[in-house]
Amino acid sequence: MMQLFNEYIAKGKVKQALLVGQNLFNNNQNNIKVFESFFDYLLVLAEKSSLDKAKSLIQQAIGVLALFSENVDITERTVEYLVQKEEDLSCVTQKIIDREESARRERITEEVKYHNDALDILEQLLTKMTNCNNESDFNVLLNDLGRVDQSINRDRLSSTQENKYLMLTKKSSEVVSVKMASFEKKRNRDYNLKAIESYERIFNMFKNRKVVGDHKEVLKGLFVYDASRLYNETLVYYNHVYNYVLNKLSDEEKFTMTKYAIMCEKMR
Repeated sequence: MMQLFNEYIAKGKVKQALLVGQNLFNNNQNNIKVFESFFDYLLVLAEKSSLDKAKSLIQQAIGVLALFSENVDITERTVEYLVQKEEDLSCVTQKIIDREESARRERITEEVKYHNDALDILEQLLTKMTNCNNESDFNVLLNDLGRVDQSINRDRLSSTQENKYLMLTKKSSEVVSVKMASFEKKRNRDYNLKAIESYERIFNMFKNRKVVGDHKEVLKGLFVYDASRLYNETLVYYNHVYNYVLNKLSDEEKFTMTKYAIMCEKMR
């Protein structure tokens, strides 16, 4: 079986070599040659494997060394041999610990850099949002801000980064609040301008007697606007036009107009 074990090692068939090696050792736990071949192979594999795999191999090597220590005939020579193997194990274990620490430091460095970059991007986006006067463009920037914000792991921020993040979060809340109010005001202003322009057209049509045929389509412009969005000034002008038009209609037309006013779908 030792030959099979060595053949698998030579062919680079790690799984097979480990299976055969474990079985070989389990059946020869006091055989120094079997132990050394399998134990040393575990250490060699651990040094060149990924961290997770290396840790597993080290644990396996610890178990193999413990079993061999319990079953081998103890002499002065074997004691020295076991001490040397423990040192070999400690040496490889330390290398893995060093690799893990190096990976941890590298990961932290990458996290710090990533979060610094992310915070800089948030700051740049907030500057653009502050200067943006187009609602569609603002919404794109707001979505970008949200994506970057979600990518930040607050638990991994340094104290300096955390302070900057809190400052940017407060600023973003203020910017969004001010801009949304501004865009809403602009939408309402534009809505009211459209409304009074529509009322003016209707007023002029009736004043100049240019209304012919069915009044329904003409009067549509008088009722499609939602009164809850109209300024007081717009409502005053609406009432003026409405009363003017009403006085120009017959009783039957007044009824029809009132009915249409109730049923007309409002424009948003």
